[in-house]
Amino acid sequence: MRRAEHLTEERREAVIEAAMGVIAERGIAGAPTAEVAKRAGISHAYLFRLYPTKSDLAIAVVEHANKRIYDALAAAAAAEKGEGPEKLRAMGQAYGELLADRQLLLVQLHSHAAAAEDDAIRAAAQN
Repeated sequence: MRRAEHLTEERREAVIEAAMGVIAERGIAGAPTAEVAKRAGISHAYLFRLYPTKSDLAIAVVEHANKRIYDALAAAAAAEKGEGPEKLRAMGQAYGELLADRQLLLVQLHSHAAAAEDDAIRAAAQN
């Protein structure tokens, strides 16, 4: 990966983390992109170079949150040597640990609320 691409990817990750905080506090519709840019330490214009629309940013946040959940559950299932119920118990414990992350929990709740009216968010939340 070229250095410029690597820096862009690092900025995208910083924006996602900042957006998770803002969305957790204010919801998807109420999250100001200017606040996301400020928390990420970038200009508002650069935010829109990374994510051309607020919807693109919201979808990226929902996908990031879902990936964190999926990865934790998959790791718990893979680590469990038992079958069926033991794997499910391990996955449930892993999810319970994720719920301690209030920000992740709130992003997940806001994404489900937004999915009722936004087809793109709904599609991202279902994956």
